Amino acid sequence: MKTNTSSLAHQRGAATLLTALVLLISITLVTFLTAKAVLVETQMSANNYRAAQAMSAANAAMDYALAYFGDAGNNTFPCATANYPGNFVQNHTYIAGADLPTNSASVCIDNTTARPLTTPWGVTVNTTCVQNNGATTAGMIIATGWSDDGQAQRTVSQCVGTRALLSGNGPDQTLVSGGSVQLTGSAQIINRYNDLNIWSAGAVNIQSGAMETYIRPTDKEINELNFNELTSTQTSPTIPNVQKVSSNGLGTGTDIYQSDGVLAAAITATEADITAGGAGDGPDTFFDMFFPGIRKAEIARSAKASEQFFEADPGNSLAGLKGIVYVKGDASFGGNNSVGTAAAPVLLFIDGDFTLNGGDVFGVIYVTGKLLGAGSPNVVGTIITEGSVDRGAGTVTLVYSPFGGGSGGAGGLPGLTGIIAGSWRDW
Repeated sequence: MKTNTSSLAHQRGAATLLTALVLLISITLVTFLTAKAVLVETQMSANNYRAAQAMSAANAAMDYALAYFGDAGNNTFPCATANYPGNFVQNHTYIAGADLPTNSASVCIDNTTARPLTTPWGVTVNTTCVQNNGATTAGMIIATGWSDDGQAQRTVSQCVGTRALLSGNGPDQTLVSGGSVQLTGSAQIINRYNDLNIWSAGAVNIQSGAMETYIRPTDKEINELNFNELTSTQTSPTIPNVQKVSSNGLGTGTDIYQSDGVLAAAITATEADITAGGAGDGPDTFFDMFFPGIRKAEIARSAKASEQFFEADPGNSLAGLKGIVYVKGDASFGGNNSVGTAAAPVLLFIDGDFTLNGGDVFGVIYVTGKLLGAGSPNVVGTIITEGSVDRGAGTVTLVYSPFGGGSGGAGGLPGLTGIIAGSWRDW
């Protein structure tokens, strides 16, 4: 029997060709799909990288805006395109006329609502912050960031509001000392608001000199006196609207709290904080009693932003200043100069000893060292010193005035900006 081997051989060749073709198509499809998957993963990775860049830029812009908004004092962040020089364009943005330090981010305050509010800085803000967070003064910072190639964009927002500097209306006393009080001149200390004049961790010496303290007469109510009468520094021929409480002849009266354990414990906590490497402003410190939740560095940054930070004794260059003023080191002030006003008081922060020889100060003086001097200054407000008070001859006149709510004709001290919890948004 004869077999057709040629036909079978041809059939085997066709099967091999078909198998090879199927394998080739399969390999091609696998390669194509693999390449497609790699391309998609590459695109996803690139998009994630761009998104991360954009978010980093937005966060950087937010950090900068929070610092600027809190420290600059003239905080204006307009959102409208027309408010940006050269129009609102990527990689070139402005804050109150100054370029951002990052080239791929922008910041503005949303002022597009129909019912805007105005903060103490004169910034128009989004009322959504007020409605959602219960704050009476708040601003919404909107920060936008882009990736390096400009294809990705992320925006974050954060509501901020005013943080009061002092606790409540500030201390009730005219003079607060973390040490002893020695006023050998003719010091006159007056508090027509409260019955408290001196609060000290150490002893108060009124056994020599002509130091006298006064409070409002018992037959007078606060609402019977106007602001000028409450804060009058007149001492000659008589001091109006007062009754004497403590003097060399009367001894220490009820308006003086001396050798107080609370202040002594706060000074101990301050010293421990400094020993541990802190600035003496941690919890339970002397500073924390009056500026809760605030750090000395924040006050310094705010003073720097308003160009009222001094690395050395500015002397009478302090004249005319208001708001937050910070002196790093010992300082002195005198002459016929004045710092602060009734409408715009000063927080004069001296990180060292302060020699007060004259002039007029309206506001709060905080001294980390000693209060010294021998002249005849007038201070309307409060003096707080971590160290002792040791003044020589002269006639210092200290008159108490509160600042927390701008009582009577007094303005309030400036505040620091704080983040309103729960208002951060990413979209």
